Amino acid sequence: MILITGVSGFIGSSLAKKFLEQGYSVIGIDNFNSYYSIELKKYRTRIVGEFKEFYFEFADISNHNLLREIFKKYDITSIYHLASEVGVRHSIDHGDRYFTTNFLGTQNIINLVHEFNIKEVHFTSTSTVYEGNAIPFHEDMIIKNKLSNPYSQSKLLAEKEFENFCREQKCNVSVYRLFSVYGEYGRPDMFLFKLVTSLLRNQEITIYGDGNNLRDLTYIDDVIRALSLKKSTSGFQLYNIGAANPISINQLIEMCEKILQRKAKVNYTNHIHQEINQIWASHQKAKDIFSWQPHVPLEVGIQKTIQHIENHLAQDWY
Repeated sequence: MILITGVSGFIGSSLAKKFLEQGYSVIGIDNFNSYYSIELKKYRTRIVGEFKEFYFEFADISNHNLLREIFKKYDITSIYHLASEVGVRHSIDHGDRYFTTNFLGTQNIINLVHEFNIKEVHFTSTSTVYEGNAIPFHEDMIIKNKLSNPYSQSKLLAEKEFENFCREQKCNVSVYRLFSVYGEYGRPDMFLFKLVTSLLRNQEITIYGDGNNLRDLTYIDDVIRALSLKKSTSGFQLYNIGAANPISINQLIEMCEKILQRKAKVNYTNHIHQEINQIWASHQKAKDIFSWQPHVPLEVGIQKTIQHIENHLAQDWY
């Protein structure tokens, strides 16, 4: 059985659906964190809950004893650890929560992986750990020990915990540094969703900086394909999962304006120094190791996402 933590999240629910469609049994853990719409998270969970081989457990990964009961209850063969406090800006004023979930929660997962002798683990990290490096980012770059925001720092610490665990135990751990994942049922705090809803509602949108900062938007279906592909590698492995097709914020605004035939009301303000200006993936390693590269063109993914937001705007998720 496959265990997915953070199963009610954007990526977790999409990954669970993929595995269930392939005939796997999936155990999903989530605590319906209130950072963004709980109703959206519950809706995603209902979608995967329609499969008879889906088993949901309400739990917080920072609760070791509760997690251990779940591990005892099921015959878990592989783990996809996606549960996380997310978002750079939100982390600046809520650092303790990020440390508790992203670092201590990951330690709980690692301890139980060891106790229950689970040999295959997958962990989603973030492109923001590349802070201070030149673009495009690749996996063998030197990462600073001290990053400027709690989100990136907590994810980096979690990566290192997995790496140390692999050195001591015979376990295969794949870590995926994800780049600006977007698509249907995505996170409302992501810029694309804020931009589209502001256009549809004729509201102002705030841009931090001059709009020339780059983002490497990667469509959800491509990300799920990367996560679910079988890997023949062993030990600890890092992979960038990004489109390698960066676009500036200003270009993204122009694209969405053209699709929707509306003009954005943009308020430019000071850049937040804890955020990376330029994000650009090299996915050469993923291409070489397990033949992954993105299939969905940016324009197609944006069109699908905008259509989804238009169809669900009345539900107030976004």
